[in-house]
Amino acid sequence: MFLPPKDYIKDYIWGMLRLFYLIILLLYFLLFFVVVRTMWYNSTTTVVELFGHTHYQWDHGFSQHEIGQKIHSSKAENLNLS
Repeated sequence: MFLPPKDYIKDYIWGMLRLFYLIILLLYFLLFFVVVRTMWYNSTTTVVELFGHTHYQWDHGFSQHEIGQKIHSSKAENLNLS
């Protein structure tokens, strides 16, 4: 049975690790590009609108505060338009 030299196996493993890290890095850049593009063109204004709320934000009333602010600002806009 033929076994390749240990150097070849070691180089193969390092090559696979480098490929794995390259793919992870590219995914982070893609995610960064999506976030920046959606915020630049005003599709979203905050990261919370883009990705949703975290458990911490739900527990500390973040959502109720944001919803209250949006309702208050929309009421103010309606009063200004009248």
